[in-house]
Amino acid sequence: MPIGGRDFVGFGTVEHSSEADPDKGVYKRGHKTFSPYYVNLAEAAEVCVNVETGQVGVMRIVTAMDVGKAINPAIVKGQIVGSVMMGVNATLGEELVLKDGRIVNANLADYKLLSALDAPMIEPIIIETPFEDGPFGAKPAGEAALLSTAPAIRNAIYDAVGVWVNDLPITAERVLEALDSSNSKLQSKAHVSERSASL
Repeated sequence: MPIGGRDFVGFGTVEHSSEADPDKGVYKRGHKTFSPYYVNLAEAAEVCVNVETGQVGVMRIVTAMDVGKAINPAIVKGQIVGSVMMGVNATLGEELVLKDGRIVNANLADYKLLSALDAPMIEPIIIETPFEDGPFGAKPAGEAALLSTAPAIRNAIYDAVGVWVNDLPITAERVLEALDSSNSKLQSKAHVSERSASL
């Protein structure tokens, strides 16, 4: 992007100022891991897929997150629900369309965002494994659930109709393409099987 007539390019390098033991993941400063926090979570989705239109409806998402110690459980559950909904939106709706290096859908009329009417039932489950390096034993409970929402929905679509959709957002058109491709492969295999049987 030109700034003041020149291209703006930035480079950076992260260097740790102390040595680490690669076998134990310990910095000599005292941290026990290379990252001060690891957030573990599991997520599952329940979807319905219309095989005629390709439309995907997310009915329910269950997310279990290890937050260390939940200092305020209501806020932690709100964080989990919010990040899951962001993930649903990114999985089924949001797409930044570029053409010749320019954004084509640069306004909210052309940029699909889901509404509260599209929200599935989200069940947050708090798992507490106190973390001694965190404040009061807590770990982050922010947007980690955002990362596992798309794979959970994708896996649920596969479980429902037997096709993988490999691009985001997962639109009705992409689901129909995957279903058509799968049907073509099945018909091709059936044709080969019929020919083999007749020989």
